[in-house]
Amino acid sequence: MEFFQLLKDGGIKDAEEHDERDLQAVRWHKITINAAMDPSAVLSNGAPNATMVKEPELREHLRGCMLEVFKGAEAVLGIQPFPPPKTDKLKLATADAILTSTERNEGGRPSMLGDWERGAAMELEVRSII
Repeated sequence: MEFFQLLKDGGIKDAEEHDERDLQAVRWHKITINAAMDPSAVLSNGAPNATMVKEPELREHLRGCMLEVFKGAEAVLGIQPFPPPKTDKLKLATADAILTSTERNEGGRPSMLGDWERGAAMELEVRSII
């Protein structure tokens, strides 16, 4: 039995199977969101996710951060455009779709913001991208 099927059978309904290339795309997509939201929450003096995307200038900043990481993903993965059009196997949102979705995330706060507020060390680099 495949690992992802074990996850589904165990109740994780959104478990998906990906080949290596698609898995890297999913990782880059997650990194894109973290790279935009985490430091921006700290630099905005503690703004939560929904607050950031509802403020026009901060929203444009977040969008620019995401598009910059998407360009890196294009160069590293050779997937153009990134994110690629949605398929049955790969459903990655565009920067604008992420921002729109985040408007509903009223209680969401990036983990880096919590680290900053506690005076804990913040993760400042991405590990194991490639």
